[in-house]
Amino acid sequence: IVITDGKSENKLWTIKAAQRVHDAHITVLSIGVGNNLEAEELEAIASKPICLHNYRLDFSEVASLWYAIQKRACDAPVIIAPEDDEIATEVRPGEDQNCKLLIPKDGATVKLITHEGVSSFYLASDNYPSSSFYEQAVTSAPGSNGVMFIQGNGDQDIYKFCNIHGGDVNKTSKVSLKIDHGDSDW
Repeated sequence: IVITDGKSENKLWTIKAAQRVHDAHITVLSIGVGNNLEAEELEAIASKPICLHNYRLDFSEVASLWYAIQKRACDAPVIIAPEDDEIATEVRPGEDQNCKLLIPKDGATVKLITHEGVSSFYLASDNYPSSSFYEQAVTSAPGSNGVMFIQGNGDQDIYKFCNIHGGDVNKTSKVSLKIDHGDSDW
C-alpha cells in the first residue's frame, strides 16, 4: 500500500520500480491525498485494474480510508503462477474470489471441479469478470466439471483476470481449479 501527499523526486525511476513490483505479481494500492499529486505516477504504481487499486482523497477523507484499505486488501486476487497446476479454495454462497492467471503464449486448458455446492468460473482480459461481464464462463457442480480452453496470444505469455463465484445459496462451494499448460494427460 503506497500512500502519498505529493509526488516523487524522480518520476521515471518510480514508474520503473512500480513495473518491477507488478512483474513480481504483487498487488499494490496507490492512495494520493491532497492536491499536489502526479496522476500518472499514482496510476503506474497501482495494480490493474486501476479503477480498483488507485484512490485520490482530500485530507478530510483520510479517516474513512481504513475501511477501503481493509476491504481491498481482503479482496486481493489469488495469483495463479505458471508452476501452479492446481489450486483449491472455498467460496461462500453468493461471494467471489478474484484471481489472475498467467496464460502461456500457446494457451491453456482450465478445469473447474466443484466438490460441494455449485460454482462458476469467469474469465476476462481487461478487468475482473463477474456474472454480468465476462468473455468466457463455465459452471460446475459435483460430478459435472467445467472445462475451458483459454487462447494465448501466440507471441508471449499474458495475464487473464478470473473470478470464481460460489453459486449455491445454501452451502460453501469447495472448488479445485486445475490448469493444463499442455503437459497433462487429463
